[in-house]
Amino acid sequence: EPKDKKNENKNEMVLGRYSCLTDVLTILKPNEERKHVDVLTSTCLGLLSSLWSNRHDTALAVIKTQSNFWKDVTFPLRDFLKIKKSKALYESVSHVLGILALESYYVKRDQFDSNLKSVLKELCDNGLTTTIGELLLSLRSESECLASILKSWRIFLTVMIKTKNDPCGLL
Repeated sequence: EPKDKKNENKNEMVLGRYSCLTDVLTILKPNEERKHVDVLTSTCLGLLSSLWSNRHDTALAVIKTQSNFWKDVTFPLRDFLKIKKSKALYESVSHVLGILALESYYVKRDQFDSNLKSVLKELCDNGLTTTIGELLLSLRSESECLASILKSWRIFLTVMIKTKNDPCGLL
């Protein structure tokens, strides 16, 4: 909905009072006691991933303006080593990698979000490639999760290299 009725021409949008995205973003907010990723969190990340996959640009433009959005969305990657391993965590990691890849692909290099860039740099500086490597090795027996993460990881790496939106130093 428009931010305020007087400035409807500016196209500045905010989440509506009854928007399901408000609750989705609340679920993804950091929680000091979070020791695992539950199915609800994974499902919320799946919903966000589908917004990127289906190019719901208006919704994306609004949710990306929320404070700490990129930190909240990437928590399964940042806290992977601290979180109890589960299928929901693996699905979440796959969704997050997909979101990061699609965002990097769709956004022009000169319009790359500085918050996203700093989150990606932090992830890479803290060993994202090592974390994903360890994850892939640990999933050899769980082929469904392994296939999903491998696909997302491949897309993520391809986009980072092809688009040259590379805060990770892959080039």
